[in-house]
Amino acid sequence: MANVMQNRINAVLEVDQMQAIKDCINSLIELLPEAGNLTLTDDEKGQLASLDVDNKVFVEDVINECANNGAGIIPAVINPEFIKSDLRLFEQTDELHSMLTKALEVLENLRRIAASEAYGLSNVVYKIFAVAAASGIPNAQSSYEKLRARYKDNGSGGGATPQKAI
Repeated sequence: MANVMQNRINAVLEVDQMQAIKDCINSLIELLPEAGNLTLTDDEKGQLASLDVDNKVFVEDVINECANNGAGIIPAVINPEFIKSDLRLFEQTDELHSMLTKALEVLENLRRIAASEAYGLSNVVYKIFAVAAASGIPNAQSSYEKLRARYKDNGSGGGATPQKAI
């Protein structure tokens, strides 16, 4: 177990900071094309082609071939500009995805550390109440009984094993 007295993060987001973050996230969503109108079922997600490196090179080759040799070959119902714009949107969203993945990693690390520190130190306090109650210190028994309910049904008897991960 990590040192329960270690407090790597001792901070909270102020109300204005929390609101600014929420506003940024909402602004991001609103700025994306078709924001709020795009939902995919699990089946659709499984059926839609992805764009790995090989597929991306292929799409780029198609765009070049259409530009160089497509006149008179590619029917008018196919607009190569749509392929170009779809590829560009993929590249843009891929860049944003990488940045958001990093932001989510930072957020998850903060979340996990905060949860671990809160829970770990709470277990220490619980054990202190248990010792104090056993020693007959006034008011300790009621606090111990209230806190003991957390472990009553899981059988760990006051250990530090959470039933559900964050």
